[in-house]
Amino acid sequence: MLAACQAESVTFDGTDTRPKRTAALTPDGSDRYVFGGSGGTAVVRAPATNKGENLRMAFWPTGARAVVDGQSCASWTGERGPRVQEGAALRLKLEPSGRLRAVTITKNVLWGAVWNFNVHTWDTTRSPAFQKVGDVSLEQELRPNGTVRPPPWHVCARVVGATAQLKVWTGSEPEPTWEDTKHGGKVALPAGWTYPGTDGWYVGHLPAAGDASYADLRTSTYDAPSK
Repeated sequence: MLAACQAESVTFDGTDTRPKRTAALTPDGSDRYVFGGSGGTAVVRAPATNKGENLRMAFWPTGARAVVDGQSCASWTGERGPRVQEGAALRLKLEPSGRLRAVTITKNVLWGAVWNFNVHTWDTTRSPAFQKVGDVSLEQELRPNGTVRPPPWHVCARVVGATAQLKVWTGSEPEPTWEDTKHGGKVALPAGWTYPGTDGWYVGHLPAAGDASYADLRTSTYDAPSK
């Protein structure tokens, strides 16, 4: 079973207050995001001078070690904007050339179906940089009786071998197990996407003066500790 015999160890618990590293997955002209918060929190803001809404960025702990099997968790506590997109970024690999590869698990923003989660692979040398490989619908959990649940949404995402997986719970609900299909699901990754990388978070589609807030940022790994 997925990670059943592997011990999880923490790689970032929020106590390191150094600024997060950031990189663009899809630039949008001269638009930029401003990253605030410290340790286990982050507030990402789009300046009022931004022109578009298609900037997508990853951010991750400074000094984080590269791992193959990793996990990223966060609470999404608030947002301003009609299509704000939060997510997890896994197996981030930023090369000296500037090439960035990653696996992301993100909230869907098309057609208002925010209870769907999309899994993409990213390679900034491709055009387009992203390729969708699957999705998971959590409508039963996130839109019961036709009404989308308000934040906070608590999200953990992981990649173990060639499988990407997530679980989501809201408000004061207890954290579900990975096997709870009401709260999560998994998607198979294509060949070539199992490699060491750092784990972090994703933000995209902020409008001018929009923002997204995260709390309880943490990462962990199932890899054996380095000797």
